Amino acid sequence: MPEITQAISFLSKIANLGSAWRYPCYKKLFREKNFLSPLTHSSENHFVTAIRSACSNPLRHFAKASFVEWRYYSIISKEFHGIFGAAIFNPEQRFTKVAESGLLVIVAGVAGHADFALASSNEICWMKLFPMDALTFSEDTTPTTAAAATTAAAATSRAAAAIASVTGIHNGIELSIKQLSTEHSIVELSGKGAPHVQLKSQGLLGATVPPQIGTDISKFPGSHWIVSNPASVTQTSGTISFDRSCWNETATPSSKFPNFYSETLSTEKQFSLNGSGYYEHSFGVIPMPLHGWDFCFVPNAENKNSLVMQTYRNSRQLRYVDVHWDENGVMRHHRFEGDDLSIKWSRSIRHKNIKAQVPTERLVHGTSKGFTLEVINTISHQVPLLRPEKFFVRHFYISEEVGTTSWILRDNTGAILCDVRNQPSGGETASFRFLS
Repeated sequence: MPEITQAISFLSKIANLGSAWRYPCYKKLFREKNFLSPLTHSSENHFVTAIRSACSNPLRHFAKASFVEWRYYSIISKEFHGIFGAAIFNPEQRFTKVAESGLLVIVAGVAGHADFALASSNEICWMKLFPMDALTFSEDTTPTTAAAATTAAAATSRAAAAIASVTGIHNGIELSIKQLSTEHSIVELSGKGAPHVQLKSQGLLGATVPPQIGTDISKFPGSHWIVSNPASVTQTSGTISFDRSCWNETATPSSKFPNFYSETLSTEKQFSLNGSGYYEHSFGVIPMPLHGWDFCFVPNAENKNSLVMQTYRNSRQLRYVDVHWDENGVMRHHRFEGDDLSIKWSRSIRHKNIKAQVPTERLVHGTSKGFTLEVINTISHQVPLLRPEKFFVRHFYISEEVGTTSWILRDNTGAILCDVRNQPSGGETASFRFLS
């Protein structure tokens, strides 16, 4: 059992490094010959152990290629409903003929209308891949290895206390992401050919959810996924602007062109980002073709409430709904675990560009420890995030959602604790898709 104990300790340490980027920590781990050991989290029969030992060298390369880390900033303002995302894929640059490598910056959503249900002409998606050698991480000096992660509490404290940042410049486009704390972020993007983004995101007091570790997400050796939600509801501020240079190489939405825009945004325009949001920082090792999720979030900074539904393919550990609500000036929280929930797509369509079935309405019901939850999530826009160039990712899709959600939380007497009606909301589905 020592490997299992080591794995649990490592994952617990890595999950609780505060605002730090995790890739520099994993990078040090990947240098170790037996790095799969601290990531192997469940007991194996002798046959599986023998196979893993015989294939250890190629498995190590595949595990390195399967590292993913993202920071996900949602913005729901009166003028822009969408996301700024920063996702690291395959940072060790393995199998680059079939897999992308770098930090992918994503700006996607719907812009220009107060009523986003009517804004079908204003969907946008802009993506830019920064090579790893164009980036500088503030955590590159963090002394975390497999051994240190299990013993060095001081390293954890230093990483949690420091400002975590990544900066980069590539082809004239500049990126800066600073985490002043686990829940306070400043994001900047500029340069010819890019949207100009100035975003501040501040989590509400009491809206933090502890990291959730999922080790049942895949049978691939070393697979795990950690969902960190430092701010289930944020106050956002800033601006985003577009000019003609953003769209020099873009086209209308299709499965072959990853970037697209609406004609009404082809001239220079600026939009306010003042509103509510959601912030997530998640990471782990899992082959993208085996990844997949279905989640939604409903933040309201003004009324101090939020709902977040997390579900990951094949995982019971990563299937839950968190609700926060204000009770006499104090933020309350309750989690509905997977066995407490019924989640279904009550309506769906086959998206012509994604070429997969996606939801247009979700119904969620939960009962847990005297609490009852009812949710109706209506999706009016599916913004495709597609990467068609590399084999391993062209068969994978992410659909960014824009919609509204109503939810009611009751206690064991039937009294209503929180009643949210038609709140602007976001979410995603992601999965494998078959393409010719």
